[in-house]
Amino acid sequence: MNLQLIKSESFGSVECDFYGNGKNEFFMTREQIGCALGYSDPSDAIRKIHDRHKERLNRFSVQDKLSGTDRKQYHKKGR
Repeated sequence: MNLQLIKSESFGSVECDFYGNGKNEFFMTREQIGCALGYSDPSDAIRKIHDRHKERLNRFSVQDKLSGTDRKQYHKKGR
């Protein structure tokens, strides 16, 4: 899935980034969705919701490759 940043805008007190795939579908990070919904542990709360509804939500999940300060590549599953 190829995503591009479409818009950054405030949702309440949370600065949110909206990404698009060119097919009129829009996405946000798990962290930003959880913050916008007011969860105390945003990323974990959205992970639990995703885990309960995998069959419906997995098609929106992407995996990021992160580089640490040790220059190693790490995989972070984003949803």
